[in-house]
Amino acid sequence: MNDFISDTFALNQKLDLLNMENTPAILAHCLKLINSKYESHVNTGIKAYNNIFKVFQDVTYFIPYHYRELCKQKVS
Repeated sequence: MNDFISDTFALNQKLDLLNMENTPAILAHCLKLINSKYESHVNTGIKAYNNIFKVFQDVTYFIPYHYRELCKQKVS
C-alpha cells in the first residue's frame, strides 16, 4: 500500500480518482502509514493526507456553511 500511495497521492498524482465514497478508506491507509515505525512510511502518509485534504478543502468549508443556511431557513 505504501508504494501505491507514495507513487500517487503523495506526489499529487491521480487525485482525480478521489471521491466522497473512497476517500475515507484511503485516509485510513494513510493513517496506518503515519503510525508506522518507518520514517519513509510516515512521510508518505503525511504528504498524501495533506494532498487529499487540499482536494476537499472547499467541501469541508461548504458543509458547515450549507448547514447554517439550512438552519436559518428552518427558523424563518
